[in-house]
Amino acid sequence: MGIPVTSVLCLLALALTVSAKGGFGPCPSVSGVGNFDLTKYLGTWYEIIRSKDMPFEKGNCVQAHYSLLPNGRVNITNSEARNGELVYAYGQAYCDNTGYANCHVSFSAWSPDGGYQVLSTDYSQHAVVFSCFSIGVYHWSYGWLLSRTPTIDSTYETYMQMIPGLESSDFMHTAQDNCPPRNY
Repeated sequence: MGIPVTSVLCLLALALTVSAKGGFGPCPSVSGVGNFDLTKYLGTWYEIIRSKDMPFEKGNCVQAHYSLLPNGRVNITNSEARNGELVYAYGQAYCDNTGYANCHVSFSAWSPDGGYQVLSTDYSQHAVVFSCFSIGVYHWSYGWLLSRTPTIDSTYETYMQMIPGLESSDFMHTAQDNCPPRNY
């Protein structure tokens, strides 16, 4: 049984109204960092660059804090400043047992897991992350440059070229100045 034409048209209309980089077809196939060490990746990361017009990120001072849960999953606490107030999002993640940084995140029990592939990291200074979500015949791609500190050497910006389907004009810098403190 095929997908009804009206459903496809509705999905396409939805896709064209979402402000993110997308395209027809499945998500690009990527593999995360080999020999990924999740334990070294845990801790706090500051967002330096992100995809423009992300539907779920609108603020500055964006941070992600990852900690290991007793069941082996990763506890996620994302935070950002919007209009001077901290806003938090809580989720969980797990990584495939392939040895590569191909992980899956969820911020709601009712939503499917989203992809989270770490394309590059040295664990102590930078991480380049790619995520893609698809519905039917359309997909949306996102990318991030993360740092262990609120600033990073601008030479790391060239790492964003690793993210498939996105160009430098698809990204924006995240302000990390005058940020409220957090206690993770």
